[in-house]
Amino acid sequence: MKKIDLYQCETCHTNYSDKYAAKQCEEAHKRIKIIDDSTYLPYKNLEGGYPSRVKLRFEDGSERWYKLA
Repeated sequence: MKKIDLYQCETCHTNYSDKYAAKQCEEAHKRIKIIDDSTYLPYKNLEGGYPSRVKLRFEDGSERWYKLA
């Protein structure tokens, strides 16, 4: 029997045999700081009351809009 030591990215949960590769993966992900804004459809078009789009602000100061499926 072999013991296998792995490192896991805490953001995407990918396993790596190399600690440096796992660290690079973690640092490559942009972390969400806050949900900055959201857009909703009229009540007749709502699907469960969820927003149709959200604007996220990341720790590095960048902002992105995401459309929900």
